[in-house]
Amino acid sequence: MKIALVVTEQNPRQLAEMTTFVDLSELESEACEIWRASGITENILMALETRYREAPQDMLLFASGIQGNELATRLATRLKGEACCGVIKGEFGTPQPQFTRPVYGNALVGTFSARGKPWCVSVARSSRSDVSSVTFPQVVLPVSAQPPAWLVAVKRLEEIPHPALNQARFVVVAGQGVASLQNMERVKELARQIGAETGASRQVVMNAWCEMESLIGMSGALIAPEVCIVAGVSGASAFNVGIRDSHLVIAINNDPDATIFNTADVIVVDEMMPVLEALAECFR
Repeated sequence: MKIALVVTEQNPRQLAEMTTFVDLSELESEACEIWRASGITENILMALETRYREAPQDMLLFASGIQGNELATRLATRLKGEACCGVIKGEFGTPQPQFTRPVYGNALVGTFSARGKPWCVSVARSSRSDVSSVTFPQVVLPVSAQPPAWLVAVKRLEEIPHPALNQARFVVVAGQGVASLQNMERVKELARQIGAETGASRQVVMNAWCEMESLIGMSGALIAPEVCIVAGVSGASAFNVGIRDSHLVIAINNDPDATIFNTADVIVVDEMMPVLEALAECFR
Protein backbone atom coordinates (compact mmCIF):
# COMPACT_ATOMS: atom_id res chain seq x y z
CA MET A 1 0.00 0.00 0.00
CA LYS A 2 1.31 3.43 -0.99
CA ILE A 3 0.76 6.31 1.43
CA ALA A 4 1.38 10.05 1.00
CA LEU A 5 1.64 12.28 4.08
CA VAL A 6 0.65 15.79 2.96
CA VAL A 7 2.48 18.55 4.88
CA THR A 8 1.27 22.10 4.22
CA GLU A 9 3.24 24.18 6.74
CA GLN A 10 6.56 24.27 8.60
CA ASN A 11 5.01 22.99 11.79
CA PRO A 12 6.24 19.63 13.14
CA ARG A 13 2.77 19.04 14.58
CA GLN A 14 1.37 18.09 11.17
CA LEU A 15 3.92 15.39 10.45
CA ALA A 16 3.81 14.17 14.05
CA GLU A 17 0.02 13.71 13.90
CA MET A 18 0.23 11.72 10.69
CA THR A 19 3.09 9.49 11.87
CA THR A 20 1.07 8.81 15.03
CA PHE A 21 -1.73 7.52 12.78
CA VAL A 22 0.78 5.39 10.82
CA ASP A 23 2.15 3.88 14.05
CA LEU A 24 -1.27 3.19 15.60
CA SER A 25 -2.46 1.61 12.34
CA GLU A 26 0.68 -0.62 12.24
CA LEU A 27 1.46 0.43 8.69
CA GLU A 28 4.81 -0.20 7.01
CA SER A 29 6.86 2.98 7.01
CA GLU A 30 8.56 1.88 3.76
CA ALA A 31 5.26 2.57 1.99
CA CYS A 32 5.19 6.22 3.08
CA GLU A 33 6.44 9.37 1.45
CA ILE A 34 5.95 13.02 2.34
CA TRP A 35 4.38 15.49 -0.06
CA ARG A 36 5.15 19.09 0.89
CA ALA A 37 2.89 21.80 -0.52
CA SER A 38 2.47 25.32 0.82
CA GLY A 39 0.31 28.19 -0.32
CA ILE A 40 -3.35 28.94 -0.81
CA THR A 41 -5.58 25.94 -0.12
CA GLU A 42 -7.13 26.04 -3.61
CA ASN A 43 -3.69 25.96 -5.26
CA ILE A 44 -2.51 23.18 -2.93
CA LEU A 45 -5.55 21.16 -3.99
CA MET A 46 -4.67 21.54 -7.68
CA ALA A 47 -1.03 20.58 -7.01
CA LEU A 48 -2.13 17.47 -5.11
CA GLU A 49 -4.46 16.42 -7.90
CA THR A 50 -1.68 16.79 -10.46
CA ARG A 51 0.80 14.85 -8.31
CA TYR A 52 -1.71 12.06 -7.74
CA ARG A 53 -2.26 11.64 -11.47
CA GLU A 54 1.52 11.25 -11.87
CA ALA A 55 2.07 9.02 -8.82
CA PRO A 56 -1.18 7.36 -7.62
CA GLN A 57 -1.40 6.51 -3.93
CA ASP A 58 -3.72 4.20 -2.03
CA MET A 59 -4.10 6.70 0.83
CA LEU A 60 -3.39 10.39 1.32
CA LEU A 61 -3.07 11.60 4.90
CA PHE A 62 -3.72 15.16 6.06
CA ALA A 63 -3.17 16.89 9.41
CA SER A 64 -6.04 17.72 11.76
CA GLY A 65 -7.91 20.98 11.56
CA ILE A 66 -9.99 22.96 9.10
CA GLN A 67 -7.52 22.88 6.21
CA GLY A 68 -6.78 19.17 6.57
CA ASN A 69 -10.50 18.32 6.64
CA GLU A 70 -11.18 20.51 3.61
CA LEU A 71 -8.32 19.10 1.55
CA ALA A 72 -9.24 15.50 2.38
CA THR A 73 -12.90 15.98 1.52
CA ARG A 74 -12.44 18.00 -1.67
CA LEU A 75 -9.58 15.88 -3.01
CA ALA A 76 -11.58 12.68 -2.45
CA THR A 77 -14.42 14.21 -4.48
CA ARG A 78 -12.11 15.16 -7.34
CA LEU A 79 -10.38 11.78 -7.40
CA LYS A 80 -13.63 9.82 -6.86
CA GLY A 81 -12.26 8.28 -3.68
CA GLU A 82 -13.40 8.12 -0.05
CA ALA A 83 -12.89 10.76 2.64
CA CYS A 84 -12.85 10.38 6.42
CA CYS A 85 -11.95 13.16 8.87
CA GLY A 86 -10.56 13.21 12.42
CA VAL A 87 -9.38 9.59 12.26
CA ILE A 88 -7.44 8.00 15.13
CA LYS A 89 -6.32 4.82 13.36
CA GLY A 90 -7.16 2.45 10.53
CA GLU A 91 -7.35 -1.32 10.08
CA PHE A 92 -6.27 -2.64 6.69
CA GLY A 93 -6.57 -6.43 6.94
CA THR A 94 -9.65 -6.57 4.70
CA PRO A 95 -10.43 -5.31 1.16
CA GLN A 96 -12.37 -2.43 2.70
CA PRO A 97 -10.31 -0.68 5.40
CA GLN A 98 -11.98 0.51 8.58
CA PHE A 99 -11.27 3.89 10.13
CA THR A 100 -11.85 4.73 13.79
CA ARG A 101 -12.77 8.25 14.87
CA PRO A 102 -14.54 10.03 17.75
CA VAL A 103 -18.22 10.87 17.23
CA TYR A 104 -20.98 12.71 19.14
CA GLY A 105 -18.67 15.30 20.67
CA ASN A 106 -16.09 12.65 21.55
CA ALA A 107 -18.62 10.76 23.67
CA LEU A 108 -18.32 7.66 21.47
CA VAL A 109 -15.84 6.11 19.06
CA GLY A 110 -17.18 5.04 15.67
CA THR A 111 -15.75 2.68 13.04
CA PHE A 112 -16.39 3.38 9.35
CA SER A 113 -15.66 1.29 6.25
CA ALA A 114 -14.16 2.87 3.14
CA ARG A 115 -14.64 1.63 -0.40
CA GLY A 116 -13.06 3.16 -3.48
CA LYS A 117 -9.47 4.41 -3.50
CA PRO A 118 -7.82 6.74 -2.87
CA TRP A 119 -8.68 7.05 0.80
CA CYS A 120 -8.26 10.70 1.74
CA VAL A 121 -7.95 10.88 5.52
CA SER A 122 -7.44 13.77 7.91
CA VAL A 123 -6.12 12.48 11.22
CA ALA A 124 -7.10 13.24 14.81
CA ARG A 125 -5.24 15.82 16.87
CA SER A 126 -2.27 14.52 18.81
CA SER A 127 0.07 15.90 21.46
CA ARG A 128 3.09 14.27 19.82
CA SER A 129 5.61 16.73 18.40
CA ASP A 130 8.90 14.83 18.00
CA VAL A 131 9.55 13.94 14.36
CA SER A 132 13.33 13.64 14.53
CA SER A 133 13.16 9.91 13.73
CA VAL A 134 11.01 10.31 10.61
CA THR A 135 13.02 9.41 7.49
CA PHE A 136 10.35 9.11 4.80
CA PRO A 137 11.35 10.27 1.30
CA GLN A 138 10.06 13.75 0.52
CA VAL A 139 8.68 15.43 -2.58
CA VAL A 140 8.13 19.20 -2.80
CA LEU A 141 5.10 19.90 -4.98
CA PRO A 142 5.09 22.96 -7.25
CA VAL A 143 2.25 25.19 -6.04
CA SER A 144 1.25 28.27 -8.00
CA ALA A 145 1.82 31.55 -6.17
CA GLN A 146 -0.97 33.25 -8.13
CA PRO A 147 -4.39 33.13 -6.47
CA PRO A 148 -7.33 31.85 -8.54
CA ALA A 149 -9.16 34.49 -10.56
CA TRP A 150 -12.25 34.21 -8.37
CA LEU A 151 -10.32 34.94 -5.16
CA VAL A 152 -10.58 38.67 -4.47
CA ALA A 153 -8.20 39.01 -1.48
CA VAL A 154 -6.13 36.94 0.93
CA LYS A 155 -5.43 37.99 4.50
CA ARG A 156 -2.74 36.08 6.38
CA LEU A 157 -2.91 36.00 10.16
CA GLU A 158 0.25 36.15 12.22
CA GLU A 159 1.27 32.75 13.57
CA ILE A 160 -0.07 32.21 17.06
CA PRO A 161 2.68 30.92 19.39
CA HIS A 162 2.09 27.61 21.11
CA PRO A 163 1.25 28.11 24.79
CA ALA A 164 3.67 26.83 27.41
CA LEU A 165 1.17 24.08 28.23
CA ASN A 166 2.17 22.15 25.12
CA GLN A 167 5.78 21.80 26.30
CA ALA A 168 5.22 21.65 30.07
CA ARG A 169 6.54 18.69 32.05
CA PHE A 170 4.30 19.43 35.03
CA VAL A 171 0.72 20.77 34.79
CA VAL A 172 -2.02 21.58 37.31
CA VAL A 173 -5.49 21.61 35.75
CA ALA A 174 -8.41 23.16 37.64
CA GLY A 175 -12.05 22.26 37.03
CA GLN A 176 -15.38 23.69 38.06
CA GLY A 177 -14.66 22.65 41.64
CA VAL A 178 -12.37 25.68 41.91
CA ALA A 179 -15.66 27.59 42.40
CA SER A 180 -14.42 31.19 42.00
CA LEU A 181 -12.02 33.57 40.30
CA GLN A 182 -10.25 34.15 43.62
CA ASN A 183 -9.61 30.43 44.07
CA MET A 184 -8.41 30.14 40.48
CA GLU A 185 -5.86 32.87 41.07
CA ARG A 186 -4.68 30.96 44.13
CA VAL A 187 -4.36 27.76 42.07
CA LYS A 188 -2.13 29.62 39.60
CA GLU A 189 0.07 30.84 42.45
CA LEU A 190 0.33 27.35 43.96
CA ALA A 191 1.19 25.92 40.54
CA ARG A 192 4.00 28.48 40.16
CA GLN A 193 5.35 27.47 43.58
CA ILE A 194 5.68 23.85 42.51
CA GLY A 195 7.04 24.72 39.06
CA ALA A 196 3.93 23.79 37.08
CA GLU A 197 1.93 25.39 34.29
CA THR A 198 -1.80 25.96 34.86
CA GLY A 199 -4.62 24.60 32.72
CA ALA A 200 -8.38 24.74 33.04
CA SER A 201 -11.52 22.87 32.04
CA ARG A 202 -14.15 24.42 29.77
CA GLN A 203 -16.41 25.35 32.71
CA VAL A 204 -13.63 27.40 34.29
CA VAL A 205 -12.91 29.22 31.02
CA MET A 206 -16.61 29.86 30.33
CA ASN A 207 -16.97 31.41 33.79
CA ALA A 208 -14.08 33.76 32.91
CA TRP A 209 -12.04 32.47 35.84
CA CYS A 210 -9.15 31.68 33.47
CA GLU A 211 -7.98 32.77 30.02
CA MET A 212 -9.01 30.78 26.92
CA GLU A 213 -5.36 29.90 26.19
CA SER A 214 -5.40 27.64 29.27
CA LEU A 215 -8.27 25.46 28.02
CA ILE A 216 -7.51 21.73 28.11
CA GLY A 217 -9.49 19.25 26.05
CA MET A 218 -10.88 18.45 22.63
CA SER A 219 -11.30 22.12 21.67
CA GLY A 220 -8.25 23.33 23.58
CA ALA A 221 -4.73 22.09 24.29
CA LEU A 222 -3.70 18.44 24.10
CA ILE A 223 -0.95 18.02 26.66
CA ALA A 224 1.55 15.27 27.46
CA PRO A 225 3.32 16.25 30.70
CA GLU A 226 5.23 13.88 32.92
CA VAL A 227 2.82 14.70 35.76
CA CYS A 228 -0.69 16.12 35.41
CA ILE A 229 -2.60 17.07 38.57
CA VAL A 230 -6.31 17.38 37.80
CA ALA A 231 -8.21 19.13 40.58
CA GLY A 232 -11.96 19.63 40.81
CA VAL A 233 -12.61 18.20 37.33
CA SER A 234 -15.55 15.87 36.75
CA GLY A 235 -13.93 14.05 33.82
CA ALA A 236 -16.05 14.59 30.71
CA SER A 237 -14.91 12.72 27.58
CA ALA A 238 -14.00 15.91 25.70
CA PHE A 239 -11.75 16.96 28.60
CA ASN A 240 -10.09 13.55 28.97
CA VAL A 241 -8.86 13.73 25.38
CA GLY A 242 -6.68 16.67 26.43
CA ILE A 243 -4.80 14.73 29.14
CA ARG A 244 -4.81 11.18 27.74
CA ASP A 245 -1.11 11.32 26.77
CA SER A 246 0.05 12.40 30.25
CA HIS A 247 2.55 9.99 31.79
CA LEU A 248 1.03 10.23 35.29
CA VAL A 249 -2.42 11.63 36.13
CA ILE A 250 -3.25 12.55 39.73
CA ALA A 251 -6.93 13.39 40.26
CA ILE A 252 -8.30 15.33 43.25
CA ASN A 253 -12.07 15.43 43.77
CA ASN A 254 -14.38 15.42 46.77
CA ASP A 255 -16.80 13.07 44.97
CA PRO A 256 -15.62 9.44 45.38
CA ASP A 257 -17.63 8.51 42.26
CA ALA A 258 -16.15 11.23 40.02
CA THR A 259 -15.69 10.03 36.43
CA ILE A 260 -12.15 11.43 36.32
CA PHE A 261 -11.05 8.71 38.73
CA ASN A 262 -11.62 6.12 35.98
CA THR A 263 -8.71 7.52 33.96
CA ALA A 264 -6.39 8.62 36.81
CA ASP A 265 -3.30 6.77 38.00
CA VAL A 266 -3.55 8.23 41.52
CA ILE A 267 -6.79 9.43 43.16
CA VAL A 268 -7.28 11.74 46.13
CA VAL A 269 -10.80 12.01 47.55
CA ASP A 270 -10.76 15.39 49.27
CA GLU A 271 -11.33 19.12 48.76
CA MET A 272 -8.96 20.38 46.08
CA MET A 273 -7.71 23.60 47.68
CA PRO A 274 -6.39 22.11 50.96
CA VAL A 275 -4.66 19.32 49.01
CA LEU A 276 -2.96 21.78 46.65
CA GLU A 277 -1.95 23.99 49.58
CA ALA A 278 -0.39 20.98 51.35
CA LEU A 279 1.43 19.96 48.16
CA ALA A 280 2.90 23.45 47.74
CA GLU A 281 3.99 23.42 51.37
CA CYS A 282 5.86 20.14 50.74
CA PHE A 283 7.73 21.77 47.87
CA ARG A 284 8.62 24.79 50.00
